[in-house]
Formats: sequence, structure tokens, C-alpha cells
Amino acid sequence: MRTGRAILIGILMIYTDAASSQVEIRTPAIQFYNNCLNSAITNNHVTNRSGNIEYSCYGSAAKRWFDGLPGGRYVDDGRNGTFISRDYGSSGYCAQHITDADGTANSYFVCEIDAAAPSLN
Repeated sequence: MRTGRAILIGILMIYTDAASSQVEIRTPAIQFYNNCLNSAITNNHVTNRSGNIEYSCYGSAAKRWFDGLPGGRYVDDGRNGTFISRDYGSSGYCAQHITDADGTANSYFVCEIDAAAPSLN
């Protein structure tokens, strides 16, 4: 009986030590991604487009993520105006809209996350 108890105590000590040594890695980029995803779901900005689920966030959630992404390129979309776009991998982008199609200056932010839609078959 004592041997069983000693083994149980040893296992618990190892488990407790392993659990306390785990490190949670939450980089700012991951947090910005999560904030955008949560904002899209909360505000019902989720659409299904040709087999992809598109999550869109706007406002402060999009601006924080945009500010955290490196680089950027100017995109003149003609009918929608001019944007500064920053891609993250192949799963989407963040953009700052800087002028309307008529050249009027403005500023708003949008980020979009594209994910494969689950198969429901």
C-alpha cells in the first residue's frame, strides 16, 4: 500500500512540476489575430465565399493589427480609392483606406482572415 502511495505522490509531483514549467506564448501578432477573429464573430462579420470563410474586423481591432504588421504597399482600387495593404501569410490582409475614389482623404482600417470552410458532409 505504501509503495502505491509513494508512486502516486511521485507522479503528482512530476505532473505538478511539468505543468508549472509550461510557458504560454502569446505574441502580439497572435493576440491581434485573436482580437480580429473575436470582433468578426461578435459583430457577425463572417461570410462564406466560394468555400472559404472570411472573417472581417474593422475599427480599433483592425488598426491595432495593421500597426503591428510590417511593410505595406499602396493599392489603387479605382472604384474604392487608395489603400495601404499589409499581408500576413497567405491567409489575408489588413488595410488602411487613405482616399476615396474621387481623391478625398479619409482613414479607416479593415482586416480580413480567410480560412477554408469545413466540410459538412
